[in-house]
Amino acid sequence: MTTDLEPAWPAGKTASLKINYRIREPKAGLHFFGPTPAEPDVPLTVWSQGEPVTNRYWIPCLDQPNQRQTPN
Repeated sequence: MTTDLEPAWPAGKTASLKINYRIREPKAGLHFFGPTPAEPDVPLTVWSQGEPVTNRYWIPCLDQPNQRQTPN
């Protein structure tokens, strides 16, 4: 994914960028756990597992170990 700002954003000026990102039926990445009828005292928990190639299932990123970004 590439985001080009036109016209180019001036150096030193702050801004916010909002990205809407959706994955349907992720294979891996972010896992949620919580209480169940069988285990009502289990705390709400979230954990991530993605190295080296499944982080894209929960956060927009380059997650191929041999893929590199080029400097601007």
